[in-house]
Amino acid sequence: MTIWHRIRYAPAMKAADLRAMLIDEAVRAGCAGLCGPMDQDTIDLKTIIPPLIRTLDRVRADWTVVEFSPKNVTVVGERTTTGGVPYVVMLAGGIRETPVACVMYFDGQELRGYVPADGNSYNIMTKSAFGNFRDDLASCGRQFRMEIAGPEDMLAIEPYMALVELDVATWIEARGECAYQGVSNTAGMTDRPA
Repeated sequence: MTIWHRIRYAPAMKAADLRAMLIDEAVRAGCAGLCGPMDQDTIDLKTIIPPLIRTLDRVRADWTVVEFSPKNVTVVGERTTTGGVPYVVMLAGGIRETPVACVMYFDGQELRGYVPADGNSYNIMTKSAFGNFRDDLASCGRQFRMEIAGPEDMLAIEPYMALVELDVATWIEARGECAYQGVSNTAGMTDRPA
């Protein structure tokens, strides 16, 4: 059975182009000033993405298919699908929520978000991070087929990243190529005060 309704298309591009796009977006949104001096080749996306997410309404809207707090975001890494579509993998969630794997990529028009279903650590029945409902301890134990003694055990559950990445690779199909033509503003940023 083909899951054609789930497939999204994005241009194949270099991971460096996605990185440049994210840095330029952070500069435009005023997030880069929070990070101090930056050099595009050495910038750590873990520094710029958490404040940048607050300005990316479309990405946050795409993530709303699963209920979780996008306030606490940790960048796990940069990946590329086998078709050549780069994306950034993050873990997000509130203090009392299991971390949910989510991704951000460029679809050829704008930055988009996606919450993988396979391998992720949210309640598949309620489409919500564990920790949001009263019966989540029991639900978590049933879903992961393990004994969950208390909330701390539940909150220690993390996504199975190999399945998450496989989900992303089957969900985003490369179509066309894109070379980022943005004007990088990072060259003059090394002169800015910290």
